Amino acid sequence: MSSTTYPRLDERFERAVRFALLPPAPTTLLYSGGVDSSLVAHAARSVAAISLLTVGVEGSTEVRDAESGAAWLGLPWRSVQVGPSDVREVLGTHDLAQQAEPARSVLVSLAVAIRASDSERILVGQGADELFGGYAHFRELDDLQREHRRQSDWARLLDVDWPATLRIAESLGRDVRAPFLDREFAAEALALPVPSAAGAALTKLTLRKWARERGLPPWLADRPKRAMQYGSGIARLVRRETSG
Repeated sequence: MSSTTYPRLDERFERAVRFALLPPAPTTLLYSGGVDSSLVAHAARSVAAISLLTVGVEGSTEVRDAESGAAWLGLPWRSVQVGPSDVREVLGTHDLAQQAEPARSVLVSLAVAIRASDSERILVGQGADELFGGYAHFRELDDLQREHRRQSDWARLLDVDWPATLRIAESLGRDVRAPFLDREFAAEALALPVPSAAGAALTKLTLRKWARERGLPPWLADRPKRAMQYGSGIARLVRRETSG
C-alpha cells in the first residue's frame, strides 16, 4: 500500500529497500516490533524472503512487542535470550567498555544481535529516529531548535555511530544495511519539517502517519517504543558489567 500524503517518500523508500536486498541472498532483519523496523519489514517482505530476529533479556518488552509485530507481518521470527556472559564477551571482543553512554549500550546491543544472526546480510532500522525526530530531546524544542538538533543527530549518526556499527559487523563477517540511510530517501525525509511533539504521547509523528498510510495497523504504527538498548534490557546488563 502506498501513501497519499508522502508519495515521494514511498518511491525513495521502496527503492532503498530493493537496493538493500541486492543481490538475492538470505537476509535477517533486526526487529524490535516498533514502527521503524516494521516499516522495513513491511516493504521488504514483498521483495525477498527475509527472517526477523529479536534479542533481549528474559521477559523483555522488546521480545514481547516483536512477537506480536512479526505475527501481523507474517514473517518467520525468532528471539535470542541475552545474559551477562553475552554482554561481557561483546564488551571485550569489540573494546566497547570505554565508550560513553548511551553509545556503549547501543553498540553492545547491535553487536549481540549481529552475532546472533544466521544470515551474513542483515537489515536494520537505524536512521529513522534521526530523520524524523524520534528522541525525547525533541519534545521541548521550538521549530528552529528541532531542525538544528535533527541536523546534529544526523551528522553524528553518519560520522560516528554508523561507522562504528559497520566496523563491528565487518569484524563478525556480516554485511549490515540500513534503508533509512539511503541518500535519496534521507534527502526527502530531511526536507520535511519535524512537527512539535510537546505534550504529545508520541514522537516521530510524520513517520507514524506515513506508516499508517502505508498499511501498518495503528497499534503497530503508533506503538510507543523505548530505544533498543532499553527495551531489550541490554543497557541494564551493560551498566552492571561496567560499574565500579
